[in-house]
Amino acid sequence: MPGGDNDSTARGLPGQRRDAWIAASLALFTLAQVAFLAWHRALPAHLALQAWLLSGALALVLGQAWRMRPALPVHADMLLLMLAWGGFGMLWGWQIDGALGTMTAAPGAEMHAAASAGAPAAAHSHCTSGGPGGAVYQEWFRWLNAMNGLMLLFAFPPSVAWARCLQPYRRYPGRLVRALALDAAGMVLGMMAGGRLLGHPLGMISGAPALAHHVAMLAGMLAGMYVTMLLRRWLAPLPG
Repeated sequence: MPGGDNDSTARGLPGQRRDAWIAASLALFTLAQVAFLAWHRALPAHLALQAWLLSGALALVLGQAWRMRPALPVHADMLLLMLAWGGFGMLWGWQIDGALGTMTAAPGAEMHAAASAGAPAAAHSHCTSGGPGGAVYQEWFRWLNAMNGLMLLFAFPPSVAWARCLQPYRRYPGRLVRALALDAAGMVLGMMAGGRLLGHPLGMISGAPALAHHVAMLAGMLAGMYVTMLLRRWLAPLPG
């Protein structure tokens, strides 16, 4: 007999399945970042166990946070997606640019990592960029690299589709583009600041420069984007 609780449950299933899939993807991309570092020999043996345990715990937390996101602030959706999806895209792009391999292979490679995060051309004059993506570190093209591109490519489509804070913008394509441009600026600038300010100290403390720079850039990316999301109401306002 139609109606009642059974119909309500059936109507809720697609949304529940979608949320379960998204939660699983957050966990998967979180673990994939550690696996990627390990595959490229950027995860030192003395930190491997701790990195896997912490990433496993973080993967569970992110998955559970997505399932309970109605109880979280609306901006939490994008931060979760940026940390998992965007973080993996950033790491993959970093490797394509050549900076990850350089950092794990050469003593002075932290300079290359700074360059990959958009360091000024002055830093380039003291070291030569290595890897197949060295050309992206030219003065006028330091922003046009795979790290920035893949970070945004991985993070923005799921955010537009699923993040609650972007839902009102979907009705206004021009304002949506403005909001995403603002968020992109916050992500890139925050990532650069995190890598420059925290990457070297964390690398010295941990003895794992590549891992430390990745964590520092992730922290900076999230912080920068959070600030720009708070500024949307003034810099990318909605009608009415």
